[in-house]
Amino acid sequence: MNTPSDNVNQPQQTYIFGVAGINTLVTSNNPELILGLQKRYAAYSCQGDLLLQVNIDIVGQKRSSSLLEKGIRFKDGKCHFVAPGYEGFIDSRCGIGELILSSKHPLNDLDYYLRVAYALLSFDAGGMMFHAAGIVRGGKAHLFFGHSGAGKTTVARVSRDDTRKIPCILQSIPAKRLRDLSRYRSCLQTRPTCSTQLG
Repeated sequence: MNTPSDNVNQPQQTYIFGVAGINTLVTSNNPELILGLQKRYAAYSCQGDLLLQVNIDIVGQKRSSSLLEKGIRFKDGKCHFVAPGYEGFIDSRCGIGELILSSKHPLNDLDYYLRVAYALLSFDAGGMMFHAAGIVRGGKAHLFFGHSGAGKTTVARVSRDDTRKIPCILQSIPAKRLRDLSRYRSCLQTRPTCSTQLG
């Protein structure tokens, strides 16, 4: 892995991928991060109009990567990440973002950032994002929800052979493919405001 001083002089590397019609350009000063992203999302490589452009700067290896440490704040229409070694923002309405990482496992930390970005972009488009595994049987989709490690993927894998497995990636469903979502949202489910804090 490159040292932080090596990354300062590295040319910017890029990768474009898309999930559910949300195309994303990731730029980074760390070629190994881009290579890891290319391998992980190889099935989602694409070209076309971009909905999100993010820049990821790796500045060290301070963090040992714990999702529970990441603080998220919503302010001025942006989602801000505020944690030691994990700072940045996502402006889903402008389609830009930035993350400055000091991590021993930057690809995993970038995945967390991208999940948040895709959730915001899906919401803005009137869609939903699920953390689930699923199958298609008899023309109907069946989703299995639960916390990480609860067995969602295992249930999908052991399902009968006449089922089609839905790819195991956090999926966004664009609004144009959904019927009326209003019955699934309560009046309290709105876009986070400036005063909303999670984390």
